[in-house]
Amino acid sequence: MEITMPRELQELAASLMPRSPNYRYFTGPRGEMYCWSTERVNGKFCAWTYSPVGKGARSGKPRQWHVINRVNFKLRKVAKARALARYKKAMEEERNGKIQKSG
Repeated sequence: MEITMPRELQELAASLMPRSPNYRYFTGPRGEMYCWSTERVNGKFCAWTYSPVGKGARSGKPRQWHVINRVNFKLRKVAKARALARYKKAMEEERNGKIQKSG
């Protein structure tokens, strides 16, 4: 026996039980996660950075993350491009930092 709810009731139930949007990410050199949403959040796509904080942040096993630089976009490909640009910048900074230390 299948129970169905009216559409209005389904929408009300969904609004009372919010969920996190789906997202993808690139992992940076110091454990940061450069993320972008693959579905709309309040009508927009987002790009943001998670930075590890607290216990385990430096060992690579963080228990907490802090959101940095959250930006909203109209198009998903622009949000992905922003996340990729931040990732590439972090990789370049890490590469340049290592070159300066060893040289």
